[in-house]
Amino acid sequence: MPQGSPMSPLLYMYYNAELLEVPKINELGLGFIDDIAYGVQGKSGKDNAERLKHMLEMAERWRIMHGARFETTKYVLVHYTRRRNIETTTPIQIADTLIQPSQDAKYLGVIFDKQLRFKLHIQHITKKSFKFAIAMSRIAKSTWGTSFRETRRLFISVVAPRIDHAAIV
Repeated sequence: MPQGSPMSPLLYMYYNAELLEVPKINELGLGFIDDIAYGVQGKSGKDNAERLKHMLEMAERWRIMHGARFETTKYVLVHYTRRRNIETTTPIQIADTLIQPSQDAKYLGVIFDKQLRFKLHIQHITKKSFKFAIAMSRIAKSTWGTSFRETRRLFISVVAPRIDHAAIV
């Protein structure tokens, strides 16, 4: 299948579908093309790490069976909680990879912080929005440059979708 083919994403999702079946009841599996995230909910970081390790071992077996490669440097572990007294330092060892807990994770362009308050994501979008505003001000001056109508069209088609990404969270 040539790269860029309209069928490529559909076939890739079909190929990876078994990876989204790894999670069992009360576990989570999210996927978009080749980005997959697993999640569990429990009372302790250690219990959650054990359950996630089991899920990753199943995914590793799938990888070996299908001759696929996983980019282990992109593995991220976050123990999401707002409680300060909960232990959130338990790492996961899978094959030759040790996954240390992180304070945040980026998934599909959204930054999830440890407490799920999205402060980092809002800061990132604000910084990005400022860059777009500066760029647009360079091409749309009051006496020269693009007209208001063209500038508005550019904003609606290019800038707004980037700023609005994940605004619902």
